[in-house]
Amino acid sequence: MSKEELGVYLKPFNRTGGKFLALIAVLLGAMALGGYALYIQFTEGHYVSGMRDVGAGGAAWGIYIGMLVYFIGISYAGISVSAAVRLLNLEKYKPVARMGELLTIIALLLGSLFILFDLGQPIRGVINMFQFGRPMSPLFFTFSVIATGYLWSTLIFMYISGRRDASIMKANGLGIKPLYTVLSGGYVDSHKAREKHNKVLKALAVAILPLLVMAHSFLGFVFGLQVGRPGWYTAIQAPAFVTLAAASGIGALIIISLVIRRTYGLQQILTQDIFRGLGNFMGAATGVYIYMIISEMYVMKYAGPSGEVLIADSMLSGQLAPYFWAEILSFIAAFLIIFAMFARKSYSLLGITTSAVLVNIGALLARNMIIIPSQTLGMQLPYALGSYFPSWIEISVVVGLFALGVFLYSIFTKIFPIIEFPEEVRGER
Repeated sequence: MSKEELGVYLKPFNRTGGKFLALIAVLLGAMALGGYALYIQFTEGHYVSGMRDVGAGGAAWGIYIGMLVYFIGISYAGISVSAAVRLLNLEKYKPVARMGELLTIIALLLGSLFILFDLGQPIRGVINMFQFGRPMSPLFFTFSVIATGYLWSTLIFMYISGRRDASIMKANGLGIKPLYTVLSGGYVDSHKAREKHNKVLKALAVAILPLLVMAHSFLGFVFGLQVGRPGWYTAIQAPAFVTLAAASGIGALIIISLVIRRTYGLQQILTQDIFRGLGNFMGAATGVYIYMIISEMYVMKYAGPSGEVLIADSMLSGQLAPYFWAEILSFIAAFLIIFAMFARKSYSLLGITTSAVLVNIGALLARNMIIIPSQTLGMQLPYALGSYFPSWIEISVVVGLFALGVFLYSIFTKIFPIIEFPEEVRGER
C-alpha cells in the first residue's frame, strides 16, 4: 500500500480545525452544565429531581434508569459487529469494527455513571453492594458480574485488536510515539504475528458473544421477575431487550459511521455497501421488535389483570399515549423506509440514516416507557396513582453525559486510528 493510500486512514489526524475545536467547546459547556446540576443533586438530595418514592406519588426509577437501559442496549451492537467480523470473516464490515468496539466501551461507561447518579449516595451504594448484595438476584448478577465482565472483555478485545495498528503507527513514526509504544505491547508486525493476532481475536469473539447475550437478557430479567409491577412481569422482557438492543445499537453505529465518513472524507473506505448491510440488519431487528410490542399490548389489553389493562389504556389512549404512539410510529417509519429500499433494491444513505435516527428516538422513548408507567400506574399494592416528569436537574445530567460520550469519541479519533489498517499495510521496519 502506498503512502497516499495509507494517508486516507490517517485523515482524522490531519483534520483538526475550527469546527472541531468549536464542537469540543460546546461539549465542554454541556458537560459543565451537567456537572453543576449533579452538584446540586448531591448536595440537596434527590428532592431536586422529579423522582419520588413509589407510593408517595411518583417513580423511584426515572430517566436515569431509562438512559442506563438505553446505553447498555446500544453497547450490544458495537462489540457484536466486531466479533462477527472476526468469527465469520466479514471483511466488508471491518472498517466499522473499531467504531463498534469504542461505541460499546463508551456506552457501558455512561450506563455505569447513570447507575451511580441514580443513587442518593453513590459511594455508600457501591460499598453496600459488596456487603449486602445477594448473588441470586438478577440485579446484582447483571451489574456486578455480567456488565463488569462485559466491559472488561470489550476493553481487552479492543486493546488486542489495536496492538497491530499501534505497532504500525510507531514503526512509521506517526502520532504519539510513547502512547503507541505502550499500546502495541511489544507487538512486532510480521506474517506470523498477524496470524496469531487474528486467532486470538477469534477466540475472544467466541467468549464475548454469549456474554453479551447474557448481559442483555439478565437486564430484561431485572424487570421481568418483579411480579408486583404490571407491565414488567412477562416472559418477553429478555428477548425484547436483546432485540431492541440490536436494532438501536446498529442504528447508533450507522449514525456514528456516517458522521465519521463525512467529517473526515472517508467515502472510499466506508462504502455505501457497508451501510446497506447494517441497515438491512437494523430493519429486520426493528420489525421483530414491532411484532413483540403488538403481541405484548394485545395480551395486556384483552387478557391482563386490572393493573395491566390500566397501563395499556394509558398508553393507547390516555396520558401516556403521545409518548407511546411517538415510539411506535418511529419504529414503523424506520422499518418501512428500510423495507421500501430493500424491495426496490435501491438504497440511499439519507434513507438508511433517517431510519437509524428514528430507531434510536423510538428506543429512547421505549426504554423510558418500560421504566416509568409500571411504577406510577396500576401497582398491585394499596398505593395511589402517581406521576413523573424529569426536572431540569435530570435533563441537564443526561445532556452532560451525552456530551461526555461524544467528547470521548471525538478525542479518540484524534489519537488512535478509528479504522483498522488493512492487511496490505505492513509494520515491518
